[in-house]
Amino acid sequence: MSIKNIFFMQIYAIVRKYKRKLEQQSWSEASMVAAVEAVTGAEKLSLNSAALQYGIPVATLYRRVKKVKDEGVPTSVVSQKGLGRYR
Repeated sequence: MSIKNIFFMQIYAIVRKYKRKLEQQSWSEASMVAAVEAVTGAEKLSLNSAALQYGIPVATLYRRVKKVKDEGVPTSVVSQKGLGRYR
């Protein structure tokens, strides 16, 4: 075996055992759509109550609702998950 193959096998073994340590973005896109529609739609839930009910962080829900209200972005686009801190 070459050194390159051995190195690749070691890296593969490390990555295979990786366990996610954070609970970021643990919400589903369907729950985000439901929460945004609950806040902006006929239900008129508050941000805090909708965030608790649907299991979404308040700051995330606030940012997504603001995009829907101010910029007119559809809820289907707003509900998509991003790349972490790169919004």
